[in-house]
Amino acid sequence: MLKVWPTRVLISAVAAYFIFCGTVGVLVHAKAALGKSLAPLPAVTVVPPNAPPGAPATADQMRQQSADLSLQEQKLTLWQKALEDRAKDVDQRSSDLEKLISDMTIGTSFYMVLLGLFAAFSLKDARDQAAGALKDIRERAAEQTKELKEDFSEFQKQVEERIPNLIGMQKALDGILYRITQEIDLTEIWTSPEPFKKLSLEQRERILLAELTVASFDYFRVASVGSRNSKASEIFANLATFYSARGRANKNEYDQGDLQRALIYIDRACDMDTESYSHLALRAALILTCVRRDGDPVTRENLDKAAMDLNRSLEIEPNYAAALYNLAWVVDEQGNPGRAVDLLTKFINEREKLPLAFRGQRLIAAYINRACAKAKGLARDPADPQGKRLAEILEDCRAAREEGRESSETLYFTRSIESNSAEGQELHLLESLAPKDLRALLNGDCSARADPTRSAGE
Repeated sequence: MLKVWPTRVLISAVAAYFIFCGTVGVLVHAKAALGKSLAPLPAVTVVPPNAPPGAPATADQMRQQSADLSLQEQKLTLWQKALEDRAKDVDQRSSDLEKLISDMTIGTSFYMVLLGLFAAFSLKDARDQAAGALKDIRERAAEQTKELKEDFSEFQKQVEERIPNLIGMQKALDGILYRITQEIDLTEIWTSPEPFKKLSLEQRERILLAELTVASFDYFRVASVGSRNSKASEIFANLATFYSARGRANKNEYDQGDLQRALIYIDRACDMDTESYSHLALRAALILTCVRRDGDPVTRENLDKAAMDLNRSLEIEPNYAAALYNLAWVVDEQGNPGRAVDLLTKFINEREKLPLAFRGQRLIAAYINRACAKAKGLARDPADPQGKRLAEILEDCRAAREEGRESSETLYFTRSIESNSAEGQELHLLESLAPKDLRALLNGDCSARADPTRSAGE
């Protein structure tokens, strides 16, 4: 930039000087032309006759008048010639003025072109200077990178010599993940105590030992960097499931320490892998079940937190079974049974692809939950049976009964129907609207189908 501005200033000064001189010249020439064009013309005098008015002219007077007229004619001729000369002079000066203006226009145009060329060359110089500076920066960066690589290689050698146990961390993490996944069956529902109870004492201790190993790695912050990030997140998620199940071993009083540790681990897993839909759904399930004991209500705050994670999980994987099932329950609790029906319908439509853990009790619960969500729209007046909706509710109950038979979960189905048709529950309306169908379901009769055209209680 130091080379650019002096050149521009010099060019501007020269151009201003030429423009000033040209303007002064135009004004001088214009003033001169105007002064000459306005100069006084020769005066023409007429000699009055000597004779008084009305007197007859004498011969001398006639001769004198003739001489005067001849003199006046000569003066008029001179005056005409002076005017013609003056007009020619004005035309000449006008031509000179036009030429001067034309020369100034050409000079100004040349100046503008010259200024543009100088600006272009100045920008080129500035670009060349910037390119040179960038090249220097790149060269220095390359040198520093080379030095850093050499320093890191030296550091790596020192680590290998002084702390040999840190060598092969990738393989170690892979081994830990393999051991934990061998002990933890991810197809189980780890928000219940049953999976933990199935673990032998030796299996539990191996998982706890793997936890200590991961904690030692995490001290050096090496279990959550680079390519190890995803593996470490899986390890933390598996540890969260382990502590979740262990904390619920006593249904009368959950171990809050274990549940909080499970939440800490799943938070770490979600932070390490923000695009894992399974981690997000698991965290939502842990939030919903992090209560004092089985059956305690979920707070509004926890419902909102879980809804955020479940919606994000479905954005990543729209057909993820756990997210569909749990979000349906959440939105129904939040007062949106219509969306709950849609989510459960999507979950049920995927029943052939559901993991084994979501067949049986979970699928039975999905049918009954959808029936309960639909029942919230039924009129409580027995005279208004709303046959179509009632038929859909009974059909869901029969499908749940059928699933109970196929999965040997008939007892679970019966208890679910009884609890949801009790006084104050959503399916209690079946007592008045379809008592025969309800009794048939409780007795295990799935062959009867509701007739939407018949009256309630018929």
